[in-house]
Amino acid sequence: MVIQHMEHIESRPDKLYLLAGLLSLNFLLGHVSYAGEVRFTPFVGLKESYSDNILLAPKGQEEGEFVTEISPGFSLQTTGSNFRSTVNYTLQNLYYLKDSNRNQAYNQLSASSNAELVDDYFFFDVNANHTQAIANADEPVANNNIAVTSNRISVTSYNLSPYFRHSFRGIMDATLRYSYSEVDFRRDELVDSTQSGVNLQLTSPQRTTGVSWGVNYSKTKSAFGTGNDFIFGRGSLQLGYRFTTRTNIYATSGKEDNSFAVNNNQNIDQSFWNVGAAWQPSAQDSITVEFGDRFFGKTERFGWRHNSRRLVFSVDYQEELSTSALALLDQQQSGSTTMQNQPINNIGTSITSQVFVRSIGTATLTYAISKTNIVMSYSNERRKFQDTGEISRIQFASASVRVRASSAWAYSLGANWSNRYNSSTALKTSFTNINFSIQRQLTPLLQAVVAFNTSLQKSNNALTDYNENILSIGITKTFN
Repeated sequence: MVIQHMEHIESRPDKLYLLAGLLSLNFLLGHVSYAGEVRFTPFVGLKESYSDNILLAPKGQEEGEFVTEISPGFSLQTTGSNFRSTVNYTLQNLYYLKDSNRNQAYNQLSASSNAELVDDYFFFDVNANHTQAIANADEPVANNNIAVTSNRISVTSYNLSPYFRHSFRGIMDATLRYSYSEVDFRRDELVDSTQSGVNLQLTSPQRTTGVSWGVNYSKTKSAFGTGNDFIFGRGSLQLGYRFTTRTNIYATSGKEDNSFAVNNNQNIDQSFWNVGAAWQPSAQDSITVEFGDRFFGKTERFGWRHNSRRLVFSVDYQEELSTSALALLDQQQSGSTTMQNQPINNIGTSITSQVFVRSIGTATLTYAISKTNIVMSYSNERRKFQDTGEISRIQFASASVRVRASSAWAYSLGANWSNRYNSSTALKTSFTNINFSIQRQLTPLLQAVVAFNTSLQKSNNALTDYNENILSIGITKTFN
């Protein structure tokens, strides 16, 4: 059998060379920073799956298919006194029984490192990712890579960020950061981009009471392969008062310096303001509340974090300028995307180079008790595109329960739901997935899994509706 690479890696080797260079830099920083421990863990997975709708076709047009999956990979962790690095890589090879022309190979990489080059002064962050993503949520969407669809793309992204950070005791805390990133969607009809930016923050010492102050300046330029470049810039001054080291009220005023297309000759370089409060009622909780005004209207911000031994949860709402590339980078760097042989399904209604105002609320909860772990999350996002005035809405919800019945047996049950609306097409789409798996630890280094998942997509366009059921059995061998 000949594996056909839908990603066309050979035709664009420059990005893979670049990622290899970033990984080399990752290791070099580790040695320069006196790395203390290196842990290399290779593995290989073998899985057989049956899908009753491999093409994600509407009802009555389903086609069943057996898919064999061979996925070698490794995990590499390096830690030292001034350095931390993690690299995870998987090569997902898919072999289709009925039609070998469908055979695919997907690279999946997630790498990050942080190095303290000069104690308490200079630092360097590196992040690199290569994964799959949904190109257009108005078409049939799969939550796995085995479905045969043209609506799946591979995305290569990386971010380099050297920065200076130091606390001048009793005077101020200072941070000056430069960042450079690139997002390559690896498909000609989608516009790749680079982002470069600088951010300066000067603040009064955090652990003092009385009058507080802050100076902030940031400028980010997004350059695209075709079309106009975008610039997001702003400078601000903040004044506040700390009643205690855990309670602070403040007011911020500043000026924006933006450059991007708008649909109504709107002035996007206006001044802005906000007032807010930050409070830590306990060692486990922190709360932030803000409201203000920017060129696109009234703004609000709310954040609540709780972190205890068994329960961790957060609630957050904010409004910001963004693009598809910036939103993807934010998701990858915050750890909200995974590498479980699944495409990223929460970029939005489609990948675009347009600027939009992103209003997003999120809630996450993790609870652990005895041998049971519960994870829940929800997000509600509204995007208003500045050049067309069009609006898209995206909602996501997920929940999972994992029970470790014994040292050898574990059971997992999960559900995912999304709902999207695109005003330009008037298309409303909902997607639901339910999955269940049984894991058996055969030996300390050998695990077997039996899994079932069902996916249902419904919309006001029947051509994109489908139902898919997948039954799979697999083993994973880890080497040490």
